[in-house]
Amino acid sequence: YRLEALDERRLTLGDHDEPLKPITGVGGGEAREPETAYLSSLIERLNQLFEGELSDADLLGYAHHIKGKLLESATLAQQAARNSKEQFALGDFQHVLMDNVIEGIDRYQAMAGQVMGNPRVQKAFADIMLDLVYQEFQQQQATGKPEASSIS
Repeated sequence: YRLEALDERRLTLGDHDEPLKPITGVGGGEAREPETAYLSSLIERLNQLFEGELSDADLLGYAHHIKGKLLESATLAQQAARNSKEQFALGDFQHVLMDNVIEGIDRYQAMAGQVMGNPRVQKAFADIMLDLVYQEFQQQQATGKPEASSIS
């Protein structure tokens, strides 16, 4: 093998002939995508909390489902508007949370039973999920990055 310089060129960065400034410290950057950082933190907290073979989608789906149900509560909305976070936690939050956890079991079982027991529902649900999943995969391919979920 032989190494030989065939040509030399000067590469410039931008419109200025100003040299690059050196890195001055470690960890000086900030997260470019706060949503991604938030989801990563949420997944980490949920993983520490729940046991078993649960995917990120399982954890996020459950948390977002319960969050959505809690946000439907007019009582919680009023209490959140009138109180600090600490005072809000002492109100009806725990009771409404547990009611929705219990009701969620029944709702998911009822929906799963309809999908499994009714071919028309199974087909229609498959069509809905096909649209959602295909669209998400196409979006991931276009942006070049997989995301945990954009449905929230």
